[in-house]
Amino acid sequence: MKLSNSERNDDNILEIIEELEEKYEYVYWISYNNNIYIYKPLGRRDYKEISDNDQLSKLDKEDEVIKRCVLYPYDLDLDVLEAGIASNLFKTIMKNSYLDSIQTRMNVLDYFRQEMFNMEEQATCIINEAFPNFDIEEIENWGVEKTSKYLSRAEWKLQNLRGLVFDEQAMEQVREQMLNQENNTNTQEKEQRDPEVPQSNTSKTEEVTTTKKKKERMTPEKLAELKAKFPEIAWDKDVILNEGIEGMKESVDTLPPALRPFGRR
Repeated sequence: MKLSNSERNDDNILEIIEELEEKYEYVYWISYNNNIYIYKPLGRRDYKEISDNDQLSKLDKEDEVIKRCVLYPYDLDLDVLEAGIASNLFKTIMKNSYLDSIQTRMNVLDYFRQEMFNMEEQATCIINEAFPNFDIEEIENWGVEKTSKYLSRAEWKLQNLRGLVFDEQAMEQVREQMLNQENNTNTQEKEQRDPEVPQSNTSKTEEVTTTKKKKERMTPEKLAELKAKFPEIAWDKDVILNEGIEGMKESVDTLPPALRPFGRR
């Protein structure tokens, strides 16, 4: 089902994307001024063909990229696009095609090279080598049981019929790495579910020191320092300082306020 541009709305845009994904596999979309643009990445052959064409100006090359990649709106007319949209479309297409810089391409290659340390990816390649009638993308979508079945048969076929020798030590290292990754993942998930209660950083020595400070009595040196700093206070007549809390017994009224005679409240 191919919908015309005029039939497009928010309800059927997903149908359009699914339709184009079936045909082109990798499909992206972006919105500018409430208009949806669906595009596919630029292939390396198209990129080389456009970039090596000396007959095209820089703007013509950008337009050619858009024409080859934009899938919707159908029959897009670049001459009627609002200012800036064509330029933004070109930059977005190049970025998601990983063709905006050499470094970007190297980063993508390094990423997929790192994936090959994963036993799952190695298994896909082993099965594909032994059974080339299965595409790599198809193998990656298999379940564990089917993958294990074909992997065991691929190993036997390559070893016994083609004479290939597998490095058992290297394969064992890969298995251990996968187990370690799984254990680390399980540990992290457990810590997220059951976070430990943070413990105080205060040591026993610090606690004892703090207690001692609370119980420390006024020394003659400290009293002399206070007298010099606050001469306006009659320190010699201070009851608590001279007699402690016991000296306040006679001056503290223990009768409840409600029972006190007027004037003692």
